[in-house]
Amino acid sequence: MCTQKLKIGTIPAVLYGEPAPNIWLFVHGQGGNKTEAAAFAALAAPTGWQVLGIDLPEHGDRTGETDFTPWQVVPELQTVLAYLQQHWQGVRLRANSIGAYFSMLAFAGATIEKAL
Repeated sequence: MCTQKLKIGTIPAVLYGEPAPNIWLFVHGQGGNKTEAAAFAALAAPTGWQVLGIDLPEHGDRTGETDFTPWQVVPELQTVLAYLQQHWQGVRLRANSIGAYFSMLAFAGATIEKAL
């Protein structure tokens, strides 16, 4: 599967799948990281969707950071969603545990096709 490392602002990310008009945002839970999106991408990419995994503060490539709070994470997730909406036609959300909680806070009122 095609993978590409990138940064959205200062947020490390991995993009999985061939170029497509639609994307899933994968938000990990406590103790996770962006590479957890690979297993979900293995299911989504064959159906024509890309998957973007990101590292939340204190996780993955951001383990040196110390602010894993809603007031830090929510604006970051809103920045990521704005980026996705600029570059893809359809955006869906796949989130785990506290990543789902942060996503609900960040995306209240946002247009997201589907969430798991």
